[in-house]
Amino acid sequence: MIQQLNTTIHLTILCFILCVSSNGFAQCPIGNVVLNSMDELNQFYENYPSCTLLEGSMTVTGEDVWSLLPLASLDTIMGNLELTGIGFLNNFSGLSNLKYVHGDFKIQNNAFLSNVTGLQGIHEIGAQLIISNNPTLTSLNGLNNLDETGGLKLLSLPSLSQVNALAQLDSIHGDFQIIAASALANITGLVGLKHVDGHVSIQNTAVADLASLNGLTAVGEYFNLNNNPSLVTLGLNGLQTIGGDLRIKNHNELQNIDGLAALALIQGDFQLITNPLLENMLSMDQSVSISDSVIIVNNPLLSVCDVMSICNHFEGSTAGFIDGNASPCANVKQVINSCLVNDLIEEEQSFVNIHPNPFNSIFTLQSQSSIDRWELYDMRGVLVSISGNEQGNSQDLSQLSNGTYIIRIVQTKRSVLQFLIKE
Repeated sequence: MIQQLNTTIHLTILCFILCVSSNGFAQCPIGNVVLNSMDELNQFYENYPSCTLLEGSMTVTGEDVWSLLPLASLDTIMGNLELTGIGFLNNFSGLSNLKYVHGDFKIQNNAFLSNVTGLQGIHEIGAQLIISNNPTLTSLNGLNNLDETGGLKLLSLPSLSQVNALAQLDSIHGDFQIIAASALANITGLVGLKHVDGHVSIQNTAVADLASLNGLTAVGEYFNLNNNPSLVTLGLNGLQTIGGDLRIKNHNELQNIDGLAALALIQGDFQLITNPLLENMLSMDQSVSISDSVIIVNNPLLSVCDVMSICNHFEGSTAGFIDGNASPCANVKQVINSCLVNDLIEEEQSFVNIHPNPFNSIFTLQSQSSIDRWELYDMRGVLVSISGNEQGNSQDLSQLSNGTYIIRIVQTKRSVLQFLIKE
């Protein structure tokens, strides 16, 4: 009996020693962890010096935090990781062993953070990577091995000048946003990006073009470009499908939308709004299926809207609003008329030659067969001039205002329509 009791006591003591040893030196804490100061970080290390896999989430904050070395053993965080409001930290060198964050990874409101060195071990983030409101952050150096994430949001980063560290990133399984990064002049680091399953939003940056996104072939939801004051052209040469709207708004320097030649499907609206230097949409002169509305508004120099994609849309649907552009792109009726005229012109243009076109005051009319008369209409369809049979003679229209007109050339068995531009 005494021997059995001694054995029980010995087993109990051994179990206690093992449990204490395991708790003190191997296991991580259970549940979520919040560390509010440098003292609490040091205490975490004292209690869990070999913590590698945290099954909950972790938040680190505190104005007196200057180092993350107490977290050096962390390898995996199954929940979220939030580094926010850290007062004296300028990089994340203490997290050099961290490889996986299965939840959201948030880096927010860190006053002196200049780069994210120390995150080189991270290849995958299960949910979103959100980097926001870090006023001195100039680069993303440290994320050089990141190749996959559930979302990427770069928000309110006024000093961020390059994203070259993201060259390995090829897939974003959620949303992709770059918003309020006013010093970001190029996005060359995104050359490897191929798919975005959520939406794309690029706003308030200094980028001049999006050529670095030429590898991007598909966007799952909408694609929003808004208020990028240095944007001159698009350069999205590989983009084929957009699962929602395509919105191109408020670009004072945008001169063309070249780069959409591969685009085949917009499963939402096509919106082209307030781009004062934009003159044409020739890059959409191929068959792009637009599922919802065409909205082309307040582009005062835009005079070429009768491209194949827009004409095809209005041939099968009346969904659209067009206003505030140059003629013949001032309203839906003008665009539809231009599309109809172009169909006729393509069929008939080989029979009639007008030169010069554009003209200043005088043009000459030549035709393969005799002409009964010609009629000149403005883009509202109003007859402004008419003439008899004057083939080969110079026609003086110096009295007309500059603009685009439609000339109807009447022959014995046909009438031919062409655009005539006076400038």
